[in-house]
Order: sequence, then C-alpha cells, then structure tokens
Amino acid sequence: MVNQRLFGSFGCYVAATLLLFVAVGEAAGQQQTADRKGRNYRWASDKIQLDGPIPQDLPSEGTLVASEAEIAAEKKILAALAKKGSLEVTETFLVDVASELRDKLQVPIVFDHRSLQGGGVDPATAPVTLTIKDVSFEAILSSVLRPLELTWIIRDEALVVTTRTEADTWLETRVYAVQDLVLVKRGDFYTREPEELVSAIKEAIIPQSWTDTGGMGSVRFLGDTLIVSQTREIQARTADLIRTFRATRKLSAPTTETRIKVYDSHRPGGTACGQF
Repeated sequence: MVNQRLFGSFGCYVAATLLLFVAVGEAAGQQQTADRKGRNYRWASDKIQLDGPIPQDLPSEGTLVASEAEIAAEKKILAALAKKGSLEVTETFLVDVASELRDKLQVPIVFDHRSLQGGGVDPATAPVTLTIKDVSFEAILSSVLRPLELTWIIRDEALVVTTRTEADTWLETRVYAVQDLVLVKRGDFYTREPEELVSAIKEAIIPQSWTDTGGMGSVRFLGDTLIVSQTREIQARTADLIRTFRATRKLSAPTTETRIKVYDSHRPGGTACGQF
C-alpha cells in the first residue's frame, strides 16, 4: 500500500516535471521566434529603395497635436498676426493697447493675471509708448510686450499675454514631416538616419532647453516623423531650422502614396523582405 502511494506520488512528480519542460521549451521557442522577428525588423530598416520621387513641397511648420477647435483657433490667430499693420501709442495702459489690438486682429486676447501678478506687472497701470508702422502684428505685439518682459502664447483657443517664465513651462507638441532630411542615399539605396537631424536641432536651438541637459523639451522619431514637445518660441525656431536644411539639401521625401521596398542587407543577394 505504501509502495503504491510512493509510486503514485513519483508518477505525479515525473508528469509535472515533463509538463514543466514542455512549457519551458515552448516559451524558449516563442522567444527565439520573437528574437528572429526583431532581428528581421532591424535588418529590414537597413536599406530602402524608393519606387517614386520624393516631393519638394513638404511643410516646414509642424502640425499641432491638439483638438480640431484648438488647431482652428491657432490658425486664425497666426493668420491675423501675420498681417501687416501699425500702432502709435503714448503712455497708454497695456490693457487699453490689448483692447485696440483685439479690435484690429479680431481674435481673443487675454491676460494671465496670476503670472503677471507674480512678475509685478499690472495691465491696468503698465504704460506702453510705441510708434511702429507697416510691420506684422506679431512684430507689433512683441514690441509692446518685450519692454515689460512679457510674451505671448496660444492657449485655450486664445492669445494669452504672460511672463517669459510662465511661457517657458508651457509646452506644445508638434509633428514634422521630415522624410527628406532623414533618408540618406547610399549607392542605389536609401537609409534612415534621424540622429544627425536630432543632434543638429538640440545643438542649434537653446541646448539647455532639452531634457538631456536639464530642460523640459523633448524630441523623438516615429518612422520618418519628428515629434517635438517644446515652447512656442522653440517650435518656431525648429521650423526655421528645418526650412534652412531643406534649402541646402538636394534630397527630398517620398509621398505617402510611394511604395517602399525594404531589403535585408544581412542576407546574400539582399532579397526583398516586403513592400509597405
């Protein structure tokens, strides 16, 4: 009776051990498959052959990541600021200057009273003296705010007058199409090399403002798309830098309709792994 129990327990132990080996083997096989897929994916990124031309008209300005209403409000505000105009005021309170600009631009202009109070600026008593003609309203607004150490941002579908300190904490995320700047021709193929563009942006535009140097801004790539989280001012400088790069480079980007063949450079003959 005892032997039968011992035998039965031993049998259960052997069965459990075999099941464990099978499970471990299956897991290892799945991991190897995943590893192979991972390697194939990395291989597939090595060489890209384009089936069509790269367009020459990619926008340098990034697309704001926001709701449709916020995007529409930003477009309206920026379009108004791009128009030319004039302003002539003498010892006029900031609140009255803002009211005049609000009427001329037909966009909402509000004050960030909390930050202005912290910065010691009262719109109702801060005087503005300025004569400026035939320039953009963005230049006029900057000329009004700069002596008071103020600036502006677009927030909650309005143009908000705030302090520079507060503006530096208000980040917006924008997406830039930069295929033409990251696809590099290598013989008969292209390779995707975004690191050079990222380094150039971080080194050329206020280096201390990025996370790897203690700042708040970040930049990363998703495919051929540049995603930047930064202040309004640095986003504008990023667009300017991208525009400058495009003016000095002959390479341009593929259209969204272009089919791309990806080749495995680690296999003899460089056979195509697929089309996308």
